[in-house]
Amino acid sequence: MGFLAIGYRGHDGSTGRPSEAGLHTDARAAYDWLVRRTPADHIIIHGFSLGTGVATRLAIERPARALILEAPYTSTADIAAKAWPWLPVRWLMLDQYRSRDIIDQVGMPVLIVHGDHDSVIPFAQGQTLFDLARSPKRMVRMVGSNHSTLTRDGLYDHVWRFLDLPAADTAAPDHKADVVVIDR
Repeated sequence: MGFLAIGYRGHDGSTGRPSEAGLHTDARAAYDWLVRRTPADHIIIHGFSLGTGVATRLAIERPARALILEAPYTSTADIAAKAWPWLPVRWLMLDQYRSRDIIDQVGMPVLIVHGDHDSVIPFAQGQTLFDLARSPKRMVRMVGSNHSTLTRDGLYDHVWRFLDLPAADTAAPDHKADVVVIDR
C-alpha cells in the first residue's frame, strides 16, 4: 500500500488561498500525477472532514477502486446553517461543497465512516450521504467516537475489511469503538 496526501492551497503551509474551485483543482492535479504511476483500479479516493467534499467531487470525475468518506458532511452550508440559524448562510456562502447533490453520481463502491458523537459534523449528515449514495455502499457508525477519534477507535480495521485487504488490529486497545455496519 502507498499513500499520497496533498496539502491543499492555503492549508498546512501550502501557498495560495483556499477556495472550493482551487481545492478541486488541487485534487485533480494530485490524481492525474498518481494515475500516471498507478492504475486507476488501484487508487482509493479518501477524504476526511473538509476533504470529503473534495473527494466526492473527484470520485465523479475520475475512476478509482473506491471512495472512502471519513466524517463527511452533506454541504458546508448545512453545517453553517445549523451553527448560525439566524443567518442566510446558504445564500451568503460561496464555497459550499454540496456533496449531497452529487453523491448519487459516484460510480464506485462507497464507504462512509462516522462517529455518532461527532461534535464538528453531525452523524446525521453522514447518514444522509449514505442514504443518497448508490450501491454498493457501506456505512460504519462508530459508537461513541468523535470527529478526531475515528482512527484511534479502529477506523482502519473497517477500511481494510471494506477493501478486502488483510486487517491488522489498529485500534488502541482501550479505545476500540462498538460499531453498527450497514451494507446496501
